[in-house]
Amino acid sequence: MPRDATFAITTEGLGKVDIAVREYGSGPPLVLVHGLMTAGYSFRYVLDLPGARHRLLIPDLPGAGHSDHPDVYLGPDVLARSIIATIDALGVRGAPVIGNSMGGYLCMRAALIDVGAIGRLVNLHSPGVPTARM
Repeated sequence: MPRDATFAITTEGLGKVDIAVREYGSGPPLVLVHGLMTAGYSFRYVLDLPGARHRLLIPDLPGAGHSDHPDVYLGPDVLARSIIATIDALGVRGAPVIGNSMGGYLCMRAALIDVGAIGRLVNLHSPGVPTARM
């Protein structure tokens, strides 16, 4: 049964916002980051297998799902820094992350901003290189 929680994070681009996080399974942490125009619920059909071996932490990015929808520019670096702050708030710095679509792109940016935030990254269906044009 999934467990839902809310964590407050503070970043320069967002200020203080509440981030909704769903937790599922048990074991070492694994963070799942959703893509554009969706929320953490997009992983609902694939929770059982990884949740049997990992404690899945599935945040809704700012502006999505049950997280706060701040009236600020939600550009790539703002959202990447929110991922770092969320990982820190959850106490899972250095955990592996799976990012889907835009979530993978944002996680690549997060890893470039803060090399210790993400241990390993699986990037599903997103651009392979985070360039300024994107």
